[in-house]
Amino acid sequence: MTQRSVARVFWFLTFTLWLPIGFLLPVFVLTGVERGLDLAQIGVVYTAYGLTTVLLELPTGGLADSFGRRPVLIAAALLQAVMAFVWFASDSFALFVIGGVVGVVCRALSSGPLAARYLDTTHRIDPDAPIRSGLAGAEAAGALSIALGSFSVTLITFIPGIASDGAVISAIRLPPLLAAVAACIGAVAVAGLMSELRPVDRSLRSAVVDGPVVVRRALDVARRPGAIRLLLGAGVLMGLAFSSVELFYQPMFREMVDSTASATRLFGLLAFGLAFAAAVGSGIASKVPEGGRIHPGQVGAVSLLLASLGIIGLSLSSTVIVGAAFFLGIHAISGFAHPFSQQILHAGVSASERATMLSGWSLSFQLGVVITGLGLAQIAERFHIPRALWIAAASLVLASLLYMAIDRLRLRDERAVVPSSSVQRAQEMIRGN
Repeated sequence: MTQRSVARVFWFLTFTLWLPIGFLLPVFVLTGVERGLDLAQIGVVYTAYGLTTVLLELPTGGLADSFGRRPVLIAAALLQAVMAFVWFASDSFALFVIGGVVGVVCRALSSGPLAARYLDTTHRIDPDAPIRSGLAGAEAAGALSIALGSFSVTLITFIPGIASDGAVISAIRLPPLLAAVAACIGAVAVAGLMSELRPVDRSLRSAVVDGPVVVRRALDVARRPGAIRLLLGAGVLMGLAFSSVELFYQPMFREMVDSTASATRLFGLLAFGLAFAAAVGSGIASKVPEGGRIHPGQVGAVSLLLASLGIIGLSLSSTVIVGAAFFLGIHAISGFAHPFSQQILHAGVSASERATMLSGWSLSFQLGVVITGLGLAQIAERFHIPRALWIAAASLVLASLLYMAIDRLRLRDERAVVPSSSVQRAQEMIRGN
C-alpha cells in the first residue's frame, strides 16, 4: 500500500459519503419553507440539529477511536439514508425536527473516522509524510460530490411531470429519495474498501467504557492554553457565520424567483456552484507548499476577513447574479482556508486522540449553528435577513483575530527555540575546550 493509494481510497470514500448531501442541499431549507415553516421554526430545526451534535459529537468520536472507524462509518451512512427518507416524508414541523436529529447522529458519527484513518495509515507508511495535499484532496472530492448531486437536482426540474408545483412527485420531493439510495451505496463502499489498521475490541461494552476516557483526554487538550483552544473558539464563530449563509440564502433568493420549480433549479445550480468553488479553493490550498513563509494562522486570518466582506456583499445584493457571485466567493474562500485549519489541529493532537479531536473541531462549528438557530434566525424573522448576515460577518472578523493570535503563538515558540539552541552550542564549545 502506497501513500497515493491510501489517498485515493480516502478521496473516493469522501466522494461517496458526501453525495447524499449534494442531493439534499438544494432543497434542505426550501422544503421547510414550501411546507409552511417560517424562519423562526427553521431556526428551531437548526437548533435541534446543533444541540444534538453538541451532545453526541465528542462521544461518537471516542466511539470511533475505541470501537472502530469502519463500523461507525457504516452506521453513519445507513442513518443518512433514514434521515433522507424522513425528509422526503416530512409534512409537519415535528417531522422536520426528527429528521434533523437523525441527520445529526449521522453527522456526529461520520465527522472524524475517515480522516483519522487516512492520517494514521499515511503516518504508518512515512511518519514525516506531508498531509495537507491529502486533506485538501478530500475537501475537493467532497465538494465535487456535492456539485454532482446538486447539479442532478437542477436536471430533475426539467423532467416532465415533476417540474410543476402541483406534481405528485415534485421537484423538492425526489432529491431526498435519491439521497437515501446514495447513502446506502456509501455504506456498501465503506464496507468493501475500508479496514481497521489497529487491533480494535469489537465489544460495544468496551467502546462505551473506553469512549469517555478518550473524550476526557481530548477535553484536556482543548482546555490547555494554546493553538487548539484558540482554533476551537474560532470554529464556533465560523460555524455561526457559515451556517447563517446556509440558512438564509434559500429564503433570500426564493423572493427573487417566481415558482418552487424555478427556485429548486436555481438552488441546484447554486449548490453546484458552491461545491465547485469550494473544490477550487481546496485545490489551490493543496498546491501551497508546507513550511516556508506561508503559515496556517496567517492564511486563516486573511481568508476569514475576505469571507466577512463576501457576507456583507451578499446581504446587500438585490439581484440573483450579484448575490450568487458573493455566495460562491464565500465558499471558495472557505474551501481554501479549511485545510490550513486542519493542519493546525493535527499538529496539536496525538494519533490516539485524532478522531475525537476532529469531532471536537466539528463540535465547535455546531455550537455556532446553535447560536444561529436560537438567535440569528429570530433576528432575521423580526428584522430581516440582511441584519442577521451583518452579525455573521462580524463573527468572522472576531475569528480572524483568533487566527492572528495562533500565529503570534507560533512566532513566540520560534523565538523561544533560538536562544535554547544558542545555549546548547555554547555548552558544546565549553565541553570541547
